[in-house]
Amino acid sequence: NRIPLGIWAALYTVSILAMLSVGYGIGLSGSARSITTVALALAFSIVMALVMDLDRPQAGLLTIDQNAMMDVRESMVP
Repeated sequence: NRIPLGIWAALYTVSILAMLSVGYGIGLSGSARSITTVALALAFSIVMALVMDLDRPQAGLLTIDQNAMMDVRESMVP
């Protein structure tokens, strides 16, 4: 099963709104904390990349061995 489109839309919407609010806050204060801003943007990017990678268990950086699931399926066959 794949992650539904609605969940992806919600993740992207939350990320965009968070980045917009950080930018708006920096604009109001007049001082940019570049390390904090970059860290927040990097954290959101890493979470999105991790969700995308986990959505495809057989491809990507994190691969998941399916042998345990295959053993369970075989044990359920009468």
